[in-house]
Amino acid sequence: PSTEGIEFLAGPSAAARLGVIARVRLGPDGTVYWSQRDENAINALSPQGMVRRVVELADAPLDFVVEPSGSLLVAVDAALVRVRP
Repeated sequence: PSTEGIEFLAGPSAAARLGVIARVRLGPDGTVYWSQRDENAINALSPQGMVRRVVELADAPLDFVVEPSGSLLVAVDAALVRVRP
């Protein structure tokens, strides 16, 4: 499916608009984190059903993990970035 014309929209998950999901990770508190294809960001869905943008990056994330503390380790190009949401 094409992501053309779809833009990220934060808020209640029932109203959130999402593109093509690339990677999904589960946080220790039940938060679901994901990246989308063709987007330089990581987003989150809280256990309460709210969608938000966690971080915008200069490049698309190659991969990421969620640490037990809830911080994200994100691989971007030739760097590893820690994000504390």
